[in-house]
Amino acid sequence: MLSSNHFSLYIFILGALPVKRDIIVCNEVQRTKNLNKINFDGHIDNLARRYHHGTRMNILTQIQAMVKSPNADHHTNVTVIQGQAGIGKSVLAAIVCKMVERKRKLAACHFLQQFNTLRNIPKMMFESLASQLCETIPGFQKQLEQSLQRIEEQEVSKMNNRELFEVFLEDPLNSCNPPRNGNYMIVIDALDECEPNEKKELISALFNLNGGLSSLPKWIKILITSRPTREELPRIPYVKIVTINPEDPENMTDVKNYLENGLQHIYPNADEKDITLCVNQLADEADALFLFAYFVLDIAKTKQMELFQVPKIFPKGISLVYEEYFSRLQKELNIDEENFFDFLEAISAAQGPLPEALVLRILGFDETSRTARKLAQLALNHISVLLPVHDGHVTVFHKSVLDWILGKNEVDDDIPLAFKRAGMFQDHSFSVRAKDGHGILAKCCVELQNNVK
Repeated sequence: MLSSNHFSLYIFILGALPVKRDIIVCNEVQRTKNLNKINFDGHIDNLARRYHHGTRMNILTQIQAMVKSPNADHHTNVTVIQGQAGIGKSVLAAIVCKMVERKRKLAACHFLQQFNTLRNIPKMMFESLASQLCETIPGFQKQLEQSLQRIEEQEVSKMNNRELFEVFLEDPLNSCNPPRNGNYMIVIDALDECEPNEKKELISALFNLNGGLSSLPKWIKILITSRPTREELPRIPYVKIVTINPEDPENMTDVKNYLENGLQHIYPNADEKDITLCVNQLADEADALFLFAYFVLDIAKTKQMELFQVPKIFPKGISLVYEEYFSRLQKELNIDEENFFDFLEAISAAQGPLPEALVLRILGFDETSRTARKLAQLALNHISVLLPVHDGHVTVFHKSVLDWILGKNEVDDDIPLAFKRAGMFQDHSFSVRAKDGHGILAKCCVELQNNVK
């Protein structure tokens, strides 16, 4: 008999096996009920908490105008927001979801995550979007059922991304009557984090002169965020590309406002001139990236340092911030160095969120007694700053965390310039290799198998 923790590990092991991820569609009339729906509510809430009111107003105003725009052929119905890592794209996507959901205009959303194979595969994305549209768009479920009835399950599993887009989105949406209450929006975040082998095909399916997003009804508005990719997005009608550059005056103003507000909350009695001086220093050090600013404020608050000390903790950008976090985490966990690096290697190798029980096993914690369980929970609390714990699984706060852990061992070609200057891709005291992590995960699988026997 498997315990609940062992069952969680068992499911993880099954998910780690190299299986073919086909979309499962039954032969019953309502095949849409078996679609895989991914719930992003918790993820959106977590991102939205990092938004500072009053920032990104120009972009948000443009998106609001797009949602309200008439359904005429000359109006934009797709907006793509591009920007390097750490610029705040995912937070912006989350805020847009919140904004349109309050007006009951959010049709569906999907947040791709490079380290999560359940969320970065296009087939899973199309299936989840379609499942959500069944609940939000009147008549969509009926049209999708009719679309699926015309094809066999085997045919669906062999479809490319262009065909999946047509079956799950284009055909049923174009068969629906325009809603009486106006336009709806679909949000897709982090397109660049799509599974690498399918990224080019997905971009071709979405941005196509003879179909794709531009072929959807005009009452469906699309927001996509992405890092700039090697697969340049084709310039097609109805698609507007908005690029957020760190050096843009508006972006710099937003980052400074975010820093100023944060410092005023941490140091309510500080002189306004000292706050302004600190903000200017930090904005320069942070390369005007929101991710950098977020972490420096968190460190200033956590370490309870004096205001004049804050700029001194940030001479090397995000790399030093991550090194500070992992150094502190290692001390707080108070475990053997070997266990700690096994943990980092496993995180870097995992193809998705790791079950809590697996993480605790790697770290050397057991849960055999009440005291042991308390220590294990305390360990998870320490971990959750950069590696959030949701639904019994440990995941990664931001893709740049993995980039930093891997150092120069496995570098993505699409490296933000600011991250290069920050030493993100140099070896450091916590850099590991993903291939070593595969051995750690395999060892845990063997141990679990022996326990089951």
